[in-house]
Parts: sequence; C-alpha cells; structure tokens
Amino acid sequence: MNDTEARKKLVNNILKLNILCLAISAAVGILTDLFYGLMTFGTCIILIPVAKQLIRRKQNK
Repeated sequence: MNDTEARKKLVNNILKLNILCLAISAAVGILTDLFYGLMTFGTCIILIPVAKQLIRRKQNK
C-alpha cells in the first residue's frame, strides 16, 4: 500500500467520524429541544388551569 492510498483511507475515516459526530450532535440537539419544548408545553398545560382557579377564587372573594 503506497502513501496516497493510506492518505485516502485516513481522509475517508476522518470524514466518516465527522459525519458520525454531526449525526450524534444533531440527534442530541433534537432530543434536548424536544425535551425543553415538552417541559415548557407541560408547564403551560399545568399552569393554565391553576391560574384559572386562582382567578376564580379571587373573583369569589
């Protein structure tokens, strides 16, 4: 195996690693975005009825 073949293999391996790292970071980013989105969405769903009850209690007093 001569020098150019070794270089080509090395470049290919580096490219594969870069693509893998990009894929992993993208997946992690999407998951964290989903998690934070669900967290904020969930807190909104929980807070809206609580806020309505508080408003009703204040109006009743």
